Amino acid sequence: FPTHDPFAYTPTKEPVVHHEWGTGAVLYAVTSLCGGTGVVLLRYLFAAALLCLTLGLARKRGANWATLAVLGPLFVVLIGYAFATIRAQLFSLVGVCLLLWALEAELNNQGVRWWWWAVGFVLWVNLHGGFVFGGGLLGIFGIEQILRSQPWKKLAGYGVAMAGLVMLNPWGWHYYGYLLEAITMPRPSMDEWHPLFESGSLPLQVVFIIAISFCGLSFWQRGWRDTPGCLMVLATAILAMKSQRLILFFAVVWFSYAPAWFAHTAADRVLGNLWRRQPAFFVLLWMSVAFSLGTLALQSAPWKLRVPNHLMVNETKQGWYPVGACGYLQQQQFRGKLLTHFSWGAYASWKLYPQVLVSLDSRYEAAYSDELVEAHDRFFAGEPDGFAILAQYPPDVVLIPRHRPVADQMPHHAEWKLVYRDPFYELYAHPEVSWPYVESQTLTIYGAYP
Repeated sequence: FPTHDPFAYTPTKEPVVHHEWGTGAVLYAVTSLCGGTGVVLLRYLFAAALLCLTLGLARKRGANWATLAVLGPLFVVLIGYAFATIRAQLFSLVGVCLLLWALEAELNNQGVRWWWWAVGFVLWVNLHGGFVFGGGLLGIFGIEQILRSQPWKKLAGYGVAMAGLVMLNPWGWHYYGYLLEAITMPRPSMDEWHPLFESGSLPLQVVFIIAISFCGLSFWQRGWRDTPGCLMVLATAILAMKSQRLILFFAVVWFSYAPAWFAHTAADRVLGNLWRRQPAFFVLLWMSVAFSLGTLALQSAPWKLRVPNHLMVNETKQGWYPVGACGYLQQQQFRGKLLTHFSWGAYASWKLYPQVLVSLDSRYEAAYSDELVEAHDRFFAGEPDGFAILAQYPPDVVLIPRHRPVADQMPHHAEWKLVYRDPFYELYAHPEVSWPYVESQTLTIYGAYP
């Protein structure tokens, strides 16, 4: 396992700790065996696993089908952000579900085979850094056990063991330092880490408020003693409000616990009566949801794995993956250094490495310093001192997204020549480069996978 980064020409950390290396290995194996179809099938397998695990735990804890039929669509909206296309955090969501099942068994004195959990936890450690979230939930569950005057010392022992098991990774004790930095660092340039009510979508905010309202109603009617797990739901709700990316973990914990709390409340009795008298209402509700989501899904051919050149953002088409730009560099057999934004460095490395080294990619805290990320942000924002990066870390080619302010300023710099343009991206090279100028008017460009 490398400790030195091979992909960037800019300074990187030593050692580089890649907290998602296991996910990469899994997806590489799936791709090698089944291509893009395998990746698509794996996505649906994750969706089915999350649904079965959360639904099963909710039923085990006493939730009835009427409540689940009403709260289910809320869960679909809350968890939908996870599937684009596959991200390492899906392993963490499944890990959280399995942890909740283990805690439920512990709560019911059913005898958890924790050595199985230890093996699974080591796998989780090497799949995604989100295992820290599982450790946090275990701690919160332990605090709730103390407050309820329930046994907790065994849970504390599990927590200590889990902290030690983190060592079982390719980078050993260096992982602890990486985790400390990753957990505490701010991420001002990453929208998905912004607070939910600052940058999240309005429908997601509304659904979140409704979900919290169900919790509040249940707690008001049933009280502290009849709402076990409420501290975990509360903690994940607070984290979701602080960072919209963490709403996925709230969704899993909420759908596992809240439907059971809602049982036996006055509102639940109304739903139960409606379920018995008007089952067609619930059938119609879910058929409507299925038809609406299915119609949207069919428009994007969900059985295919495609690499899009554009993305709709706030009803405006913006560049997503620089499919055409990287294709152009491949045609020119380019070898050298490419200055690129945080969001597209990984794609450039995927398509162009080892001939091309990038200035930055989305591993962020795993490989790059805050100062380097901020220098890139200033450049792409078109700030007066942003162009200093071109002298400090001189590239051979610059990849410019046309929706960024820097795109209006690059033509005024004579030391750079426009060699490629499509509706979303531009490439600038040094004037002495003899590449032909290419302009593409194609709005939709799909790259091949892999």
